Amino acid sequence: LITITDDATAKVVARGQVRLQNVPDE
Repeated sequence: LITITDDATAKVVARGQVRLQNVPDE
């Protein structure tokens, strides 16, 4: 695991993970 100390970067990563999870399978 990569430790992210930058709060802004952590938020962007979290958004990316949520986006991937919310993408429907077509």
